[in-house]
Amino acid sequence: VLKPLLDKKADDLPASVMRAAARCQLALHRTETAKMTLQKLAERDPNDITTWLLFAQAGIATDDLPTIQVGVANMRRLSPDTPQVPLLEAYERVQSGDLDGAERALEKLLTAGGSNVLAHCMLGDIAERRGHNDIAESHYKAALELDPASQWARSALARLAADHQQASRSRGPDGATATGS
Repeated sequence: VLKPLLDKKADDLPASVMRAAARCQLALHRTETAKMTLQKLAERDPNDITTWLLFAQAGIATDDLPTIQVGVANMRRLSPDTPQVPLLEAYERVQSGDLDGAERALEKLLTAGGSNVLAHCMLGDIAERRGHNDIAESHYKAALELDPASQWARSALARLAADHQQASRSRGPDGATATGS
């Protein structure tokens, strides 16, 4: 529905209409089309932070690290104090394998702003990757205190509980594994 309008009139459309179209494209999982729309917007106005936020989100949706990096770099350039910057920066760092950098960005966000469900969930995931399930559990519980409907935190806690239960069943009463080791 939007394609003919964007193809023929994109240069004449207000930025707000193009951003709305990009949001719709992202919601419909047409991320490559959204990236093209956002690229046109960025060429018209390289200082539009909303365009770069959407660009980073399109990168996340397609697991496209270079797109995420471009979006985050431009957001950092335009508005380093925007709360989304450390979240996106942390996601970018996790994707590139820099868990320490991601953790620093998230801790900075929590220190500056106090509470953030996504930051706690991301920190929980980082702790889990490192095998620190007790720390992961505390972050997921903190996320649920902030937002009891957080599906990410609920799923993670259920997974941790199932893993713990499985590990407990594998051990005998003396702590040895069920295979006798």
